Amino acid sequence: TIYTAAGKLQLPGAPADTPGAGLFGRDPDRALQLTAPDARTRSEWIVPDAFRPRAGHKGLSYHRDEKRWNQTGAETRLRAVARGQEFVLDDAEPEAVAWAAHLWAATLPGLDA
Repeated sequence: TIYTAAGKLQLPGAPADTPGAGLFGRDPDRALQLTAPDARTRSEWIVPDAFRPRAGHKGLSYHRDEKRWNQTGAETRLRAVARGQEFVLDDAEPEAVAWAAHLWAATLPGLDA
């Protein structure tokens, strides 16, 4: 499969002037890092709760086993599988879309989140 980027990002909640492609700058605040700050391995992630499988929602591909998930207060943790880095979230979860749009806009050089 070949994916090509749109000229402008087309996600609900993304600023209209957000480019559809680009290079991320340095990430001093680690906004793009899913690994939990106190993790013992790089497979311990903090993700939006929308990634978790639940009634009516499949959740993140390869991560449907509830034992991989831990909810602590407002924080959702995932023990990611060792299968790879690219996973799919089939459901159009507004929380996940807003999270991705914010990260994209906040971490591309020259954009304001």
